[in-house]
Amino acid sequence: MIHVQSLESRTLLSSSLPAAIFSDVLQLRTDVAAARADMRGQAPALRADVAGLRVSLHSVPVTTQNRALVATLRRDELNSVATLEADLLRVQRGGGATVARAIAGGKAVLRHPTNTAAQARLSAALGEVVTFAGITAAKFQNDAQICETSLSADLMALASANPTNASLQAAVSTTGGGVAAFLTAAGSQLPAVQADLGKLLADFATVT
Repeated sequence: MIHVQSLESRTLLSSSLPAAIFSDVLQLRTDVAAARADMRGQAPALRADVAGLRVSLHSVPVTTQNRALVATLRRDELNSVATLEADLLRVQRGGGATVARAIAGGKAVLRHPTNTAAQARLSAALGEVVTFAGITAAKFQNDAQICETSLSADLMALASANPTNASLQAAVSTTGGGVAAFLTAAGSQLPAVQADLGKLLADFATVT
């Protein structure tokens, strides 16, 4: 998962690196942007579900327990959106630097194909791309699992505390669906991003 918005188009096009590499970079940029857009598009629906659940609590006794449970759900919902958004933003900003170093390394190898130091720098840069992508993907997946676990636990606690309220039970079910939809949207582009990364590394192999 990589973002290269900081790289100017004229810089990319001025290189003699294979055109496929730049096509790969642009596709990676597109797919990561799509991942953020998908998650942002689903977040309002999740917020609306949580708000609807709070409204349904008007039909049950206002207890300290219910107030605490709703506050916890609201906090975890906000934290989930913020955490996954930060993960994707980190991919965009941090990934740009690793791709830039790989491109610079590729240019250096093309200019000096027998220079072992240039070859080593390119190899290190490509390794950094792989490492960065693996770490950020693992963090996103782990954070998504934590978000799912905490939100599901919050909803279950609310349902358990108000077992006879049909309206609340329905709202809990709806919100659970909203949580699933949000997490699905957040990770929907990850397979495409991983495929883009694999193609980029394969195309860089023609330089090394």
